[in-house]
Amino acid sequence: MDSLVEAAKRGDREAIENLISRHEVEVRIYAARLAPTPDLGDDVAQNAFLEALENLDKFEAGRDFGLWVRGIVRNLARREWRKMARSKNAASELARHIQLLAEGAEGEMYEERLTALQKCMQQVPEKSSQLLRMFYEIGLKYSDIAVQAHASLDAVKKAMCRLRDRLRECVEKEMAGRAGM
Repeated sequence: MDSLVEAAKRGDREAIENLISRHEVEVRIYAARLAPTPDLGDDVAQNAFLEALENLDKFEAGRDFGLWVRGIVRNLARREWRKMARSKNAASELARHIQLLAEGAEGEMYEERLTALQKCMQQVPEKSSQLLRMFYEIGLKYSDIAVQAHASLDAVKKAMCRLRDRLRECVEKEMAGRAGM
């Protein structure tokens, strides 16, 4: 792999194409998981490859190229989430994203729980919603979220625990209300 990267650094078009084709599927799948909406996944993946190729001189020999590109994907996805968080439609877009991810799941109960979760997510304050997105969508660790949120690690852990409990209670109430209909 190092020889392929070295050839790509020298501008060898075939080496560049081979590098991309070897990692394209895994990077696109990863980008689709992390991007705020599935339709942004392809853009994030494509931009990650462009950024990687522009910065090949910064790639360290012996590292995993695919892992490096996925790190770029993670950073680009974070930027997209920040952009979306500034928009007023963030909660509805997140609910749409969750629904699209779950379309392959079967079972009426699952769909009902998903609908209830989406409704409950709309009731979550924006700051809390951002914490949930950083953890569940972007995949940040609590320590990274603490840095992003300018909070202590313990505060983030407690906030996430409270949020999960509040969402669980809300979903259970929604489900109980549907069962009573």
